[in-house]
Amino acid sequence: MTSVQQIVQAAQEQHGWKAEEVRIDEVERLRRGDCAVFTAASNARMSSFQASYALLKGALVTGPKIAATLLSGCGDAPADWQAEIIARFVPGVGGQVLTASSNPGALRRIKSTGKTFSEPSVSGNVVTFYVLEPEAFIISKVVATRDAGDVKVQVTEL
Repeated sequence: MTSVQQIVQAAQEQHGWKAEEVRIDEVERLRRGDCAVFTAASNARMSSFQASYALLKGALVTGPKIAATLLSGCGDAPADWQAEIIARFVPGVGGQVLTASSNPGALRRIKSTGKTFSEPSVSGNVVTFYVLEPEAFIISKVVATRDAGDVKVQVTEL
């Protein structure tokens, strides 16, 4: 089974989409060596929902610890890449990872709360970043800790 077929099958099982209605796109900026991230969406539904999937060495990464598997299996990665993986694959995070070149309105909102915006950062096994849930324009600060093969997150809404 090819990589794309693995993702289509997972999308069918998880979301009930028909194979011929599933659109798969690679998120090329997140490719790192043997790691690749993809989005899947249904062409038959009027929805902006996209599911994220990842491949490591050509095999679909599944289970509750996808983020931990990718963070440990994809080599030493920059903070913005790690933040993207956590936002996409850790339940309860989600949203757009904010950077200095992101949504200017979101950056102004962070400043208006008295906080200082900072780019995604890594210190030891801790990744810290801001995310924006664009539909509701909710901004949260995420502190994620890699611990014993898992990723634990603290999400604080501003």
